[in-house]
Amino acid sequence: MNDKIYPLKKRKGQSMVEFALVLPILLLFFVGIVQIGLIINDYIALNRAVSDACRFGSTLVGFSSAEVLIVGKLLDGLGESIKKDKLRIVSFTNQKYGPYTKSNSGTILTNAGQAVTSFAEFLFYRKDNGSPLNFNDDAVVGPNSFECAYVSVSIEYEHQVVIPFADLINAATINLTASNTWPISTIYPDILKDRNLFRLNGSLPIAVNEKSCVYTGEPVVIKGDWILPGGFGWLDLSVYYDSGTNPNAGPNELAAWISGAPDPPTIDLTPPQKVYSMTGQKNASAVRDALATLLGQNIMVPIYDTIGSQGNNGYYHIIGFAVFKLESVQDYPDLKATYVKTIYITHD
Repeated sequence: MNDKIYPLKKRKGQSMVEFALVLPILLLFFVGIVQIGLIINDYIALNRAVSDACRFGSTLVGFSSAEVLIVGKLLDGLGESIKKDKLRIVSFTNQKYGPYTKSNSGTILTNAGQAVTSFAEFLFYRKDNGSPLNFNDDAVVGPNSFECAYVSVSIEYEHQVVIPFADLINAATINLTASNTWPISTIYPDILKDRNLFRLNGSLPIAVNEKSCVYTGEPVVIKGDWILPGGFGWLDLSVYYDSGTNPNAGPNELAAWISGAPDPPTIDLTPPQKVYSMTGQKNASAVRDALATLLGQNIMVPIYDTIGSQGNNGYYHIIGFAVFKLESVQDYPDLKATYVKTIYITHD
């Protein structure tokens, strides 16, 4: 009876009509899901790149080209879906810079193909105003200023809506923003009022090769023994190489110097500078005990690039300073430490 009242062909036609009515709604849902997925994918890629660039920037304090290097790191970290010509860097004053690209040689280029060596204003480095929850009124400082307390990277990205149906939901483009703040938590020991001059009191007088000053997250061994023939990685506390004398401070002076005892020996050092190596055995229990109090702390260590001579005349050519987190003194006079960042570096 039902087949006579509702023939099969008519029921099929009815299903087609119903499907045609529902199809646009299903397509709209499908397109919306796809478009939202693309937006989320770009948002994640942008935030990851900003976070990596921000953390990288915290290791560059002391480099005059730090901000350009941060931009390069940012561009390297972008995903394949991110179109660099749609990316802008937002400054502390809300100015937008870019787009930038990176050449095969690593040079940062403007949209016109010109090399970028600096910016119209400092983009990333800030001075902490004492309120960790509010950075809005902090002063902007240069990347080679030791007053900077944190790095802040902010970007804006014009995400293209690639599926026309999405225009029913939003405009043809959606502005995505990403930002990250990374603290520079290192305490700089006894930096004099002249930022180009360091007093080593409060850091360790042990030389580390510049090749060890690369961020890996893994501890390295700072050699305190047998780098120079007849000498050690520990620096003489008393004199400059150029003074022509070498009194060679002993273990007691070294222990007092490390522990910050009253009036410990100090040397003012303005890299590049040749400094004597200690000679003889410095493996004293007093030195080991003084070092043990610094475990887990960030310490400033002089960096050398070359060494010269041997014995009493052995010296290190100090070119700057780096921060290391002291991990172990078990194998003293060698130390185990993790590189944090370079503070100041210069060459002849």
